[in-house]
Amino acid sequence: MNKTTKEYIKECGSSIRKYWELHPEEQEWLYPMLQKRLRTAITVLEAISDRPRSYSEIAKITSLSENTVKQLTYALKEAGIGIQVFSEDRAYCPMGGRKRNLKKLDERSVQGIE
Repeated sequence: MNKTTKEYIKECGSSIRKYWELHPEEQEWLYPMLQKRLRTAITVLEAISDRPRSYSEIAKITSLSENTVKQLTYALKEAGIGIQVFSEDRAYCPMGGRKRNLKKLDERSVQGIE
């Protein structure tokens, strides 16, 4: 991930949070219109929305390099997205995600990222 993308992700923090708060049908409609770097960031968030995962697990799920996952995770955290980083190898974003990844979450707990 280059520096421009990292800065862009940080600048878009409030937009990512607003996207996360949309109804799943609205997210599904809007998702294809997002820039690729925002879709990639959302994919990482979806991968860690149900439980903490290691960077290597996230990389495998998202088909990204482990280094890119780590950089995206830190950029999202700096953007104000509610990501918890456990030590140097695990990250967790407890709420949010598009409908297809919410199957394991309690629907009452998904109120958007705080």
